Amino acid sequence: MIIGSILLSACGAAATTEVSPVVEQAPASLPPGSVPSATLAPTLTALPSATSTTDPDQILLEKRQQDILTYLAEPIEAAISTSGGDWFILLQELGGETLYARQADTPIWVDNIIHLPITMLFLRAIEDKGVTEMKVYLTVNRDYETSLRQTLFEMLVYGNETSTANVMRTIPKYGLNINQTLQAWDMPDTSIPYKMASAQNLVTLLGGLVSRSLLSDESTILTFDMLDQGDKASNPLYIHAPEGAILHDKQVSVSTKDAMLGELAVVEVGAVVEVGDSTYLLAIFGFSSDKAPAPYVELAQAYTQMVQAFWGYVEVMY
Repeated sequence: MIIGSILLSACGAAATTEVSPVVEQAPASLPPGSVPSATLAPTLTALPSATSTTDPDQILLEKRQQDILTYLAEPIEAAISTSGGDWFILLQELGGETLYARQADTPIWVDNIIHLPITMLFLRAIEDKGVTEMKVYLTVNRDYETSLRQTLFEMLVYGNETSTANVMRTIPKYGLNINQTLQAWDMPDTSIPYKMASAQNLVTLLGGLVSRSLLSDESTILTFDMLDQGDKASNPLYIHAPEGAILHDKQVSVSTKDAMLGELAVVEVGAVVEVGDSTYLLAIFGFSSDKAPAPYVELAQAYTQMVQAFWGYVEVMY
C-alpha cells in the first residue's frame, strides 16, 4: 500500500510519484468501534527533475504532477503533520485517475457511512426482482410501520439503527446475497456487520453509482436525493465550494475521546470550470488513536484544510 502517493496517467502512459511508500498488511475484521492504527504522515519528497523534452503531452503531464504536489498533496500532508491523527484518504477523478492516496486500501471503521452500500444493496435486490418504478414501489410497500422509502430515508439520512436492522432483514428476502454482491462490486474489504470498508472500496462504490453501472438511473437519482438531505451548512466541503458545484455526500463524526471524522462525496465541477463533466470522488477519514492522538477539533481543522486544498486545486487546474 502506498501512503501519500500521487498517481497520474496520460496518453496511455503512467507516471507515479511516491511519498515514502510503506508496505502494510491489511488488518482482519475488527469489532465495531475499534479503529486500526496507521503509520504517521511521511515527509514529502520533491518530484524528480523534469527531463528535457519537447513532447507537449509529456510537458503537460509533468506540469500536472507538479501542480498536484503543490496545490493538493503538500497542503494535505501539512494539515496532517500539524493536527495529527491517523488518516485514510483517496481522491480520485471519475474514471480511475488517482490524485492522492493515503492508506486507501486499509479497511477501517466507517460508522454510519456503511449505510450507503446497504442502501444500494437494498435497491439492487428490488431491481433484480424486475421492479422498474422504484419510487412507486418503495412508497406503496411497507416495512412494519413505515413505507420502504421512509425506512431507507431514516437509515441513510439520520442513521436510524432500527431502520438499518429492518433493511438488513429485508435484503435476503429478495434473494440477494450480500457478500457475493460486494465481491462483484469490487468491494472485498467491506464488512457490513462490522461497519468496515476501505477508502478504495467506498470510492469504487461511488464510481459505480455515478456511472449507473450498479443501479438503474431512477435508483441512482433516488440515492443522491437522500444523500442531499440533512444539514450541510456546517460542512467545509459546502462552505468553500465554488458557485455551480454539485455535491452529493455523507459525513460522519464522533467527538468523544476516540474521535473520528469521515467524508464520502461525489463532486461535480463541470458547471464551475466549463470544461465538461469533471467529477471527483472523495473519501477522507481521520481518527484519533494511541499512536496518533488528536482531539476532534484538530481532526476537523485538518479536514477543513484538506477541503480548502481540494477546491484550490480545482481552481488552479481549470
